[in-house]
Amino acid sequence: LAEPYLDTEPVIVMNGDILIDLNLTHLLAFHKRKGAAVTVTLIRVQDPTQYGLVLMDSVDRILQFVEKPHWDEVKGNTVNAGVYVIEPRVFREIPEGITYSIERDLYPSLLQKGSPMYGFVMDGYWNDIGNPERYLKAHHDILHGEAPFPVPGELLRDQIHVEEGVRIDPSARIYGPCLIGRDADIASGVQIHGSVVMGSNVRIGEGTELRNCVIWENTTIGKNCVLENSIVCGKT
Repeated sequence: LAEPYLDTEPVIVMNGDILIDLNLTHLLAFHKRKGAAVTVTLIRVQDPTQYGLVLMDSVDRILQFVEKPHWDEVKGNTVNAGVYVIEPRVFREIPEGITYSIERDLYPSLLQKGSPMYGFVMDGYWNDIGNPERYLKAHHDILHGEAPFPVPGELLRDQIHVEEGVRIDPSARIYGPCLIGRDADIASGVQIHGSVVMGSNVRIGEGTELRNCVIWENTTIGKNCVLENSIVCGKT
C-alpha cells in the first residue's frame, strides 16, 4: 500500500512489537556496501527456537530461514530482529489483494530466485515484546538501566521517578525502581516494590501492595489488594 510513495532510496521496515537500540546509519552503510536487495537485522540469542532462525555464509549472505526451529534444526543462534532494509524494486514481488507475509512468503521466494539477501548482526539492546512476560521485562530493563532509554518524570529518590501532580501519603512505602505517572494518588499504607510503572490518573487504595507491575492510565486499585507480576489495562 505504501509503494506509490517510494522512490529509488532503500526503505527501512520495522516490526511494531520490538524495543530496540539500533544504529540505522551503520545498518544502511552495510546494506549499500553489500549491494543487497534486502538486509535483515539479526540478533544473537540463547534460545533460537522461539524466533525465526537465519543462517548465513562466511560473507553474511543469507542461506536459509527457519521459522521457530526445533532444537535438531538449530545450526546457529542468529535470529530475525524484525528490522529490514529493502530496495524499492523488491516490493514489485508482493502480489496485491491477498494476505502475503514478508517473512514467510517474500523472503523465501527471493532466496529461491537468488536475490542478494544479507544479515546484519546487531549488538545493542533488543526485546521482542510478543507476550506479557517480555512486556514486563521491557519495563524492568528500562527502570534498571539495562535498556538505553530514558525514564520520564523527576527523580524523587532512590530510582523513584514521579511526574507532575502525584500525591503520595506519608505512610506509603515505596522502593524503586519505579515510575509514578501524572496525577496518580497513592493512599496510606501502600507498599510498592521492584519494577512498578503507573500511568497517569492511577488510584492505589489503602494497604495495597504492588510488586513488579505495570498499571495503565485511569485505573483504580482498591484497598488491601496484592498485585505481583501483573499488567492492569487502562480504565479498569
